[in-house]
Amino acid sequence: MWKWLWSLNIPPKIRLFGWKCCRNILPTNLSLAKRMPQKDPMCRICQGEEESIMHALFHYHWASKVWDDSNLSIMDELAKSKNLGTLFSTISVKLREEVRLLWVVA
Repeated sequence: MWKWLWSLNIPPKIRLFGWKCCRNILPTNLSLAKRMPQKDPMCRICQGEEESIMHALFHYHWASKVWDDSNLSIMDELAKSKNLGTLFSTISVKLREEVRLLWVVA
């Protein structure tokens, strides 16, 4: 997965962000609360869930609206994924299969 992530033709800061997400090292309230017990892990905006990377990027109300309105069909994979690493792995496999299929059809 790391080779795939680092080989993407995207700006380095986006690659680094993806890597940090997959490694679960972004400073979300949940990750900070694990290191500082006095820290509240709940999302300060919605107060409905712990603020994890998955919550911030996908489950939070406005984030999920963005994904719903996009043409990307990742919602099924998202429902099955417990973290961003498994989500990226699943999506990368799916993309490779689609590219292979397009190559065969062409």
